[in-house]
Formats: sequence, structure tokens, C-alpha cells
Amino acid sequence: MSERRTGVVSVVLVNYKGTDDTLTSIVGLTEQDWPADKLEIVVVDNDSGPEHVGRLKASDLPFTLVESGGNLGFTGGCNLGVANTTGEYVAFLNNDARPDPGWIREAMATFASGRDIGAVASKVLDWEGVNVDFTEAAMTWYGMGYKPFAGSPEPVGGRPRRTSCSGRAPRCSSARTCSSSSTASTTATSCSTRTWTSVGASTCSAGASGTSRSRSRSTSTTPR
Repeated sequence: MSERRTGVVSVVLVNYKGTDDTLTSIVGLTEQDWPADKLEIVVVDNDSGPEHVGRLKASDLPFTLVESGGNLGFTGGCNLGVANTTGEYVAFLNNDARPDPGWIREAMATFASGRDIGAVASKVLDWEGVNVDFTEAAMTWYGMGYKPFAGSPEPVGGRPRRTSCSGRAPRCSSARTCSSSSTASTTATSCSTRTWTSVGASTCSAGASGTSRSRSRSTSTTPR
């Protein structure tokens, strides 16, 4: 693993035959309200084929391309991406997610507000950034999982939520990500001393009347 660079956020995206989405996501990352010299973007191609790899290589966007040499699955692709990062913080962003310009800044500000913060979670909105796609998970008395507030308009000013991880109660950031899906899937993350987990920062989904195309989105950042 490379030597870690203090203050740098490394964002890992895994691409599998979704190059259009991946390039759109990278554009969103280049528009972050965050210093360019403190941002590293690593894209892992999970054996998408020559056409997709060729398009990624031909792009003039600022990212490091890592070819997996085989389909490692999403988790394997993420792990390979982390092994090729150099930042103090590592963020996992689904390749079909469009991060809000303040996504990184807000999450990092939340980390800086307390050493006891174990994770920072943000929300997922539909592609237009209007309705909630995912903010948290819950379970019914019958053991059925569901997504509270899904499909509801985002409250004005947002609504911070608290989650627990390894006994901690981390604060939630108002950072947002935009992705085109309304069936949010969260990415499991392990909590180290300070782990930034942006489980889908405000996503934006491309469907009308609350209907959207099926895509995933979630984000997390792990200070090393």
C-alpha cells in the first residue's frame, strides 16, 4: 500500500460496463468544493471489456485507472481500489452517483468537529435532488427491513440523523450525492477509529413522479 498523504481524500469507484455513469460521476467529483490537490480519484475497472477500458483510458479527466484483470465483485473491486490509493481518507462512491459539490467538504467538516465521531453518513435523494431515496434503515416488529422517509420530499435544510457503529454515535453530514435510482442499496463499512461513511449523499434519480431508473448509490470515507 502506498504512503498516505495527510488531508487527502481518495475516492474509489468501481466500474463494470457502466462507463457513461462512471465518467459522469468523475465530472461531479472534479466540481467538488474541495482543493484539487487534496483529492484523488481511483477507478477500478472490473473486467468490463476492451471497449469500456478503452474509453476510460481515452478520457482526459483526472483519475487513476486500475484494471482488475477479472471480475472481483463490488467488494473485491473496492478493496483493490483502496490498495491503490494514497489519501489519508478513502471514500467509496458508487459509479452511478452524482455527488453534490459540498459532499466532501461537509463530511470532512463533520469529522473535524469531534474526535469521537466514528462515521459520517449523508443522504440519498432522487436524481432531481427533490425526494428522499435513502437516509437510514429500519425494521418492523415482524423483522422486515424498510427505508423510512423514502419517496418523501427532502425537508428544507435537511434533517441530520444519527447512526451507531462499534458503540459510537456518529453525527451525520448534510453532504449530498446525486444518483439515478430510487432503490438505494447501502454498502457495508467497518468502523475503525474514524470512519467516514457517506451512505449515499443526497442522490438524484432520473425518473418522473417518484419513479426512477434502477441504479445504486452509496459513499463512504475511511480516514487511515
